[in-house]
Amino acid sequence: MADNIQCATHGERPQVLVCSHLLGETARLGFNCDPPEDANPFPDAGCDDCELIRSAHGGWDEESEKLLKTSRLCPGCYQRARIRNTRFLRVKEIMMGRLREYE
Repeated sequence: MADNIQCATHGERPQVLVCSHLLGETARLGFNCDPPEDANPFPDAGCDDCELIRSAHGGWDEESEKLLKTSRLCPGCYQRARIRNTRFLRVKEIMMGRLREYE
């Protein structure tokens, strides 16, 4: 997250990459990312469809990146996209202890 982005809502913040499907007011499309780390608290994220592409290619590579469009968000908008697009069943299972948050 070295570069910054000027967000209309949150001001100048570090940029985060997400698939373009997670922009705007989308909801329940799924939100898939690696577990956050101290060095990268907002890992690149994609919707369920883009996660299928990433998985089929064994991760992000030149070929898989040709099949989708990424966009930049600030961490605040990333969190809002995560909340809107995380599927309820997954949240319920996490809350009931059936899944860890980043499985």
